[in-house]
Amino acid sequence: PLQASGAALRWASDFDIAWWENSLRWYGSWGGAVPGWQLDPAGYYCAHPEYAPGERLRLIANGVTLDCTIATVVADNGLLGWGDSWVVELNDAAFAALRLDENNALLVAENVPYDPSMRKINMTTTPGVLIGSGQAAYYSPDYDRAWWEWAMSYYNSKGVITPGWSLDPNGLYCVHPNYLPGDRLRLVANGTSVDCTIGDMVADQDVYNWRLRFVVELSWDTFAALGLQNNNQVDVYYLGPAPKPERYGEPPTATPEPTPSPTAEPPPTEAPAQEATPEPTTPAEPTADPTEVAEEEPTETATEEPTEEPTAVATESPAETATPEPTPSE
Repeated sequence: PLQASGAALRWASDFDIAWWENSLRWYGSWGGAVPGWQLDPAGYYCAHPEYAPGERLRLIANGVTLDCTIATVVADNGLLGWGDSWVVELNDAAFAALRLDENNALLVAENVPYDPSMRKINMTTTPGVLIGSGQAAYYSPDYDRAWWEWAMSYYNSKGVITPGWSLDPNGLYCVHPNYLPGDRLRLVANGTSVDCTIGDMVADQDVYNWRLRFVVELSWDTFAALGLQNNNQVDVYYLGPAPKPERYGEPPTATPEPTPSPTAEPPPTEAPAQEATPEPTTPAEPTADPTEVAEEEPTETATEEPTEEPTAVATESPAETATPEPTPSE
């Protein structure tokens, strides 16, 4: 059994009992906790790199003895200082109950031993089945933790979610075409290891192009926690017993763009007809029929002018007849 003595690392009070309980449920939902795990009845939680969530340790300090429940794991970057600086990590409630504020020295003992094959099930030295190495895409920071939690609730309402799912206790979410919301992946990059919860899905029509470029898609908080904004290279592990079937998708085919249909417009409302004054119609100029023979314009015949003056004929004046003078009567 484990026997170690030394100081304890105290987790901030922001990680309250509800956080530790959600963390343990998270591991238990996909088999990352030991069989028969239970929430701690007193709310005393702890972490140790050699123990899996659900195991219990006995702690003795300052005349107080209590049992704590492992509810999370120690990440790779948290192993620095272990053994030399502290021998266990405790939540605020357990740290206070042991009066470690007064004297931070305690004895850690194993409470209930488990089958060694079940222990270390979630240690970072055995991260699971590698399902990809390469670049990660990320969601805009506008998709905050509240949005991801809403998305999980949405998929749950549609029945498209892993049974026994729970929200991610650290707010670290990810997306992969093989996995449903509620599944868990482990990500290792730049000397850091984190576990994330699948919180959204890759649309069928996007899977093919997605796989050409990425191995995982992350919330901004997850992307930043791994330092991928400086060096975007990540290893992705599935934490279950075997990876799920691959979804590759089909390459997109070029589809002709549909001809837009004209938008039907309602017929215009007819105004009462007004009698219009007819405009004079300009008669169209007749077009000559090529088969018609053009009529010849009539030619005027010039009248010849006389060349000689007519000879004037003298008209004789009639001779005056003398009127007889009356004869005087005798």
